[in-house]
Amino acid sequence: MITIFNPFKFRLTKKIVFYFLLFFLFNNSIYASENFGDAMKWYKNRSLDSDPKYHYMIGLKAEKEELIKKAIKHFSLAAKKDYTLAQIKLISYLEKSNEENDNKKARIIYKRLSDKKYPNAALRLGWMFENNFGGEKDYSSALKFYKIAASRDENEAYLYLSNLFLTSFDEKSFLQAVGYASIAKDKKVKGADKLLESLMPLLNENNLSELEVLIYSLESEIAKTKFNKF
Repeated sequence: MITIFNPFKFRLTKKIVFYFLLFFLFNNSIYASENFGDAMKWYKNRSLDSDPKYHYMIGLKAEKEELIKKAIKHFSLAAKKDYTLAQIKLISYLEKSNEENDNKKARIIYKRLSDKKYPNAALRLGWMFENNFGGEKDYSSALKFYKIAASRDENEAYLYLSNLFLTSFDEKSFLQAVGYASIAKDKKVKGADKLLESLMPLLNENNLSELEVLIYSLESEIAKTKFNKF
């Protein structure tokens, strides 16, 4: 017979043991007056210490009081337990830091937020890979996360994709840059019309005939990205 581990039953057992010990101390005249209160205080603090929401709320209070170091400490503790609101707060501080280690932490948190499909996390992560923020440049990773962002209807990603392909000085990449800029303009992304206006005169007749087919191909590729697992 296979025994299935029941985490609820395990936690319940721990509580039963704990309260049994409290009962023992309470009934022991040596410890009753001193240790019972200490034990309850220890148990309460231990429970709160493992609660990410508690640390998040302490962080907010410290932030309001302009105790920034304390706020970052508690946001960090909550973020380690994958508490999304704390991760968002913490990352706002990490990005402002000039410390390389903080920038690396920011990249890690953005990856976690992107996995949760948090708005703009994939876009921001792509920018970090493109601009060696929190680590070395990685254009293939930048491309990957810009496409993920675009597939989540974060239309600004098309402009980032266009600019990314402009860093490669070959005809194929240039044509892709124009294609992404065209999609960005159609989606009314700010600045896309000016970028496209500067790129179009550089195309030759063959490029123009290929562009429509390319745009359809790029849009189809982004649509498929929605169903990819990363």
